[in-house]
Amino acid sequence: MMIALNAKNKLQIINGEFLEPESNSRIRALWERTNDMIISWILNTITDQISNSLNFVNTARELWKELQEQYSQLDGHRIYQLTNDIIQLKQHQCSIEVYYHKLKGFWDELDAIEAPYNRTCICKYENGRVNIERNQRKRLIQFLMGLDECYSNIRGQILLM
Repeated sequence: MMIALNAKNKLQIINGEFLEPESNSRIRALWERTNDMIISWILNTITDQISNSLNFVNTARELWKELQEQYSQLDGHRIYQLTNDIIQLKQHQCSIEVYYHKLKGFWDELDAIEAPYNRTCICKYENGRVNIERNQRKRLIQFLMGLDECYSNIRGQILLM
């Protein structure tokens, strides 16, 4: 949704950069039309069960904040499930490309779930670099663990590097 709003140059309304103008402002009608359009887009992309409880929100910004409060909480169950899927994933004689893309899909989803919470800590450059390197090593190990046994020599050589 954020990609679509940004592509239409409407992200500023939901993130509060473009505030609601006064009722006597010349741009008030334009803002109202844009606000209603964004509300319509959002409500049309979510399920009826969710949208029914949000029909009386007046601004796109309020609607967005309401959705964030409800749905941007860490989903412990999904994080557990993804972590378990990563641990359990094995190549099982499929190509390395297919195996890697399955694993990367799990990593990407996990990153997306945890993204809002990773930005709460502002780290110094060196600490941030160390964390990135640590994460890359962890993912390399996860990848190597799932490879078929026919790659054991290559796995060993990579681990020695």
